[in-house]
Amino acid sequence: MRRKFTPEGLQRVFQRFIDRNVNIAPIRNHQPEFGSETRFLPPGRLKLKGRFSTRPSEVQFDLSYVWEGGAWRLIALNVQVVPVK
Repeated sequence: MRRKFTPEGLQRVFQRFIDRNVNIAPIRNHQPEFGSETRFLPPGRLKLKGRFSTRPSEVQFDLSYVWEGGAWRLIALNVQVVPVK
């Protein structure tokens, strides 16, 4: 079984937001928009790529999951805040 993301691991992923006082909380008021790169991959993997259309910057995400023990487990996480052009 793969390890889950720990609180410490999540803090490392989001540390650059913490250091720069970037607030991504506005995404809670938006539905994610999934891109064409969202797909199932064999064996038992799921790739979700998309964005939250917030302004003046949008939040882009790239998530990878694996099916284990009857549930999807997060195995990779990439989140970026990008100014809207």
